[in-house]
Amino acid sequence: YRSHLSLLTTHYNLINICWDVIMENTTPAWSVYMKYLSISMLRGTTRVVYKYFLPEYYWNFTRYQVTVAFLTVYEAMTMSETEKPQGTDLSHLKNIILGGNIVTTNKLNKIKQGFPNVDIFNAYGLTETGTISIFKLSDEYCYTTRGNREMPIGRGFPGVKLKIIDLIDGKPVSPFKKGEVRIKVNYSLGDRISADAYDE
Repeated sequence: YRSHLSLLTTHYNLINICWDVIMENTTPAWSVYMKYLSISMLRGTTRVVYKYFLPEYYWNFTRYQVTVAFLTVYEAMTMSETEKPQGTDLSHLKNIILGGNIVTTNKLNKIKQGFPNVDIFNAYGLTETGTISIFKLSDEYCYTTRGNREMPIGRGFPGVKLKIIDLIDGKPVSPFKKGEVRIKVNYSLGDRISADAYDE
């Protein structure tokens, strides 16, 4: 069986993320922890985990030549607003994957100030489904968009079915209208086991 994790890893490989040294600040209670642990095990790469994610330790990860970091939007913004110690070298950091909150134009611009020359991705998912989409925010579109707009989350990964419905009538909404995202993914060990969990 092709698990959702294998699909996710395949998709991440397609977008050229450098997984040599992964940094994250998550706990085992959050599905993100297991995702990046699994990716580092599958790829045989190093993982750097913070014991205390406090301002005085924010930039310590640069000692380990981290190539990709998963940060919540709040963490990335807070780090960007925190002065870097003299000699801080971000040259090894190639990618940041954001999660845990909505990314707007204003937030993205603040994050880019703290992390220049780094490709930034917006990842979206739920604990129950894992990551279902990712979008490269470094594209020119994100910086030419006027106003404080919410950034895209990208298309669903292969094997992910998405629809946005109106909460009142339950019908799909038209483009640019607000609604609730409905997600359907295959169970990691086979459809049959989870078939009764879906409403359609």
